[in-house]
Amino acid sequence: MTPFDRTHGVPDRVQPAQERGSVDPHQVDAGEQARVAAAKAAEYATVPPVTMSQETAVQYGARVLDPVTSVRLPGGKAPSATVYVGERLVVRATTPEVAPSDALSPIDEIAKALGVVLQRESTFPQKEADLAGLGRGADIIATHWVDNIRIVPTPENAAYPVDAWPILRALEDRTTSSPGPTSKAGLALDHLLTSAGRTMGTPYWVPTPYWVPTPYWVPTPAAEYAQPGTGGRTPVSVVLPDPALRAKPLKRRPVVAIPDTGLGQHPWFPAGGTATAEVTYHGILLGIDGPAGSGYPPPPTNPLDPTIAPDAGHGTFIAGLIRQLCPEADILAIPVMRDDGVVPESCLINTLTLLLARHVEAMANQDPTGIVDVLSLSLGYYHESPSDTLMDGPLGALLADFGRHGVAVIAAAGNATTLAPMYPAAFASQSTGFSPDRVPLASVGALNPDGTTVAYYSNAGTWVSTHRPGSSLVSTFPDDAGASAQASARVDFAGRARSTQDPDDFRSGFCTWSGTSFAAPVLAGQVAAALVDDPTLPDLTVDAAVARGRAAMFGQIAEWAGMP
Repeated sequence: MTPFDRTHGVPDRVQPAQERGSVDPHQVDAGEQARVAAAKAAEYATVPPVTMSQETAVQYGARVLDPVTSVRLPGGKAPSATVYVGERLVVRATTPEVAPSDALSPIDEIAKALGVVLQRESTFPQKEADLAGLGRGADIIATHWVDNIRIVPTPENAAYPVDAWPILRALEDRTTSSPGPTSKAGLALDHLLTSAGRTMGTPYWVPTPYWVPTPYWVPTPAAEYAQPGTGGRTPVSVVLPDPALRAKPLKRRPVVAIPDTGLGQHPWFPAGGTATAEVTYHGILLGIDGPAGSGYPPPPTNPLDPTIAPDAGHGTFIAGLIRQLCPEADILAIPVMRDDGVVPESCLINTLTLLLARHVEAMANQDPTGIVDVLSLSLGYYHESPSDTLMDGPLGALLADFGRHGVAVIAAAGNATTLAPMYPAAFASQSTGFSPDRVPLASVGALNPDGTTVAYYSNAGTWVSTHRPGSSLVSTFPDDAGASAQASARVDFAGRARSTQDPDDFRSGFCTWSGTSFAAPVLAGQVAAALVDDPTLPDLTVDAAVARGRAAMFGQIAEWAGMP
C-alpha cells in the first residue's frame, strides 16, 4: 500500500451504496438518498466555466453554447455551457435515418426546410467490404464508429453562419415525439474535448509569457498553480535512472493506452522501445492523423512571439508517470490532440473504436501484441444536458464496452474548480459501471503534494471516484522543447557562461506540472502495477481479463473496498 491508496477524509465526495455495487436500494437510508439527490441536483445546476480563445474558434470552427441566449432544451430548460464544432454533427455510422450525401431521407427534407443541407462524410468504413478483413473487430467498428454530418447552408442562405445546436434541436423536435439529447436519427453535437476538461483558452497551470507574473484572468487561488514553485510547468533536473532498468521480467507485460498529444523526444522512450505513438490496426493508423482524425492541421504559431504551446509535452509527461509507477508496462501514446490540447469528440470516439477493435480481435486470436489492459484519459468536456447524459450515448457506450472486454478505464476529473459533471469522468457515477460483467470506470481528482488536501483547482462531486497526487509532479518532457523566454541574467566568466534558469529550456527532459490530467495516470500506473503481480495476466480470455481488471481497480481504490 502506498500513502495515496486512500483519500484522506475528503468531504466533498458522496457515493451512495446503490451506485457502488449491486445493493438493494430499499436498504439504503432514505436520508442518504435525499442528500445524494440534492448533491446531484446542485451539480447539474452548476454552470461550468467554459470559455474559448479566438484561435480555437478559428482552428475548429468552434461555438460556445450560451445558456442565456441559446435554443432551449425540450421542456424549456436552459442548456448547460459547452463547446462544439459549429458546422458539424455526428451520427453512428450504422444509423440508416441519415442518408449518404448522394441520397435523400426524411431528415434531409426537414433540414432543407431549415435552410441547410446535411452532407454525410463517411471516413472509414465506407462499405461493408471495408469490414470484411477485420475479423472480430468488425463488430466493434460497426457498433461504435461515427460519421461526420457537415451542415451546409442552402444557396439562398449562403451569407448566414451555420450553428449546429439550433439545427440539432430543430431536427430533434421534428423527428421524434419524445425529443431528448439524441434524436431518433442519433444525431449529436461534435463536442470539443480539452486536456482534463480545462476551460477553453490558456489553462491556469500553464505558464503565460514570462513577463506576466500570473494569468490575469483567473481571480481565484487556483492561479497559484501556474507559478513556478507552486505547480507551474517548470524545467527541473532528475538524477534517477530510467525506471525500466528495474522492470521485472514477465511472460506478458501490462499495456496502458494514453490517447493524448503523443510522445515527444526523450531518452526514456527511444524508438523501438516499450513506448510508442505509432499504433495500427490492420495497417490503419490510430489517432488524429489516421482515418479516425478530423483533418485538422497543427495550429498556427506566432513567429513574433514564439511560445511553447499550452499542452506541448502533455502526453510525454503522462507516459513518464506510467513509467515511474509501472516500469514493466508497454505504453501506447496515441496522438489524438495537437499541442493545443483540443480534440473533437468524433476523432476520440473513432480512435478508441479502432483501439477496442484491435483489443477484441487480439483476445479472440490469443495474440498478446494487440491487448490493452488500462485506458487512461486525461481529457473531457461539459455536456449541454448533463442530467440526461447516459452510458448509452456514443462515448459512454464505447467506454462501457471497454469495461466489458476487461479494460480498466480511468478518467481525469477536470481542473475548473467546479461541481459541474465533466465527461467522460462523470460516467463513473452511473451504476452500470459497477455491473459484475465489466471493469468499472473510475474518475480521479487531484491531491496536493501533502497527499491529504485536494488541489484547489480539482473538480468535485458525487461522480468523482477517488483522488491521487496531481500537483507539482515531476515527469518526462520533450528534451527538444524551447521558445522565446530567456534567462533573466547572463554573464561570461573564465570562458564559461553563467546565468539564471531559462524557463523555456527543457533540455533536462523533465519538468514539474499540475492538473488532474496527471492524477489519472498515477492511478492508471498503480492499476498496471497491480496487474504485474496478477498470475492470470497471460490469460487472454475475456472472463479472466474482467476478473483481474476488477480486482486491480478495487484493490487500488479505497472508496471501493469490499466491492465484488
